[in-house]
Amino acid sequence: MINHLSFDIEESFQSHNFASSIPENRWASISARVATNTDRILQLLIESGKQATFFIVGWVADRHPELVQRIANNGHEVAAHGYYHRAVYDMTHEDFRADLRRNAAALSARTGKKVLGFRAPSYTITERSLWALDILAQEGFAYDSSIYPVRFHPRYGLPGFPQSPQRLPNGLVEFPMPVSVVFGHAVPIATGFYFRFLPYWITKRLIQRLNRSGVPVTVNIHPWELDPDQPKLPAKYTSKIRHYYGLSKTEGKLRRLLRDFDFVGLGERVSQI
Repeated sequence: MINHLSFDIEESFQSHNFASSIPENRWASISARVATNTDRILQLLIESGKQATFFIVGWVADRHPELVQRIANNGHEVAAHGYYHRAVYDMTHEDFRADLRRNAAALSARTGKKVLGFRAPSYTITERSLWALDILAQEGFAYDSSIYPVRFHPRYGLPGFPQSPQRLPNGLVEFPMPVSVVFGHAVPIATGFYFRFLPYWITKRLIQRLNRSGVPVTVNIHPWELDPDQPKLPAKYTSKIRHYYGLSKTEGKLRRLLRDFDFVGLGERVSQI
């Protein structure tokens, strides 16, 4: 089965792990590392011959336009990840629409193409922000990949959402984030902290199990997760664990993943849903 490969292109300090300690007005003063880290990903994809979708923060696109162009020139899909990487449920409907338009404009200006896909920062389309899906459809987006069918996370989760990609009543396609049911509970796999935390052989088996049941897996990784030398930023203890655990092993795990599975970007699959 062909799975879906994606990367959320943001600086490490834009992670919601640091939302309380690194406000937006400090971002410009912190050393940028996103371009170098993303170039490492692009090289891995060249070596493996795999294609992916890059969900890019608009703030990053405006400061690194050449990075957006490199991603597109390598044949990868460029998609939206919010302009300021704000949680969807912390915005009004009007603020979300304005942020979305600014994000899409920043990307289209560098690629010359319409942006078709969106992923909410920190997967923050939940029960209280489902209204955002209608705004995405109204703004001409073809798909979203923001819903995590889990119950326990403090920032995200929509328990009970189907594991397979779905076409919603408004025409938008949803590519949910991957979970594996363990002892009756939906457990996240193959994204971010969960990709770093689980031994690779477990991740591989869980992806294979989903594939055997007919479910394609949407993998998601951030460029800063391939950067064990990044500066340590102030945050709560639990946030530091989520952010820094296992960084030294991410690149090796990603290499094995690219070797073991076939991938395409999400936009290629929309018409098949």
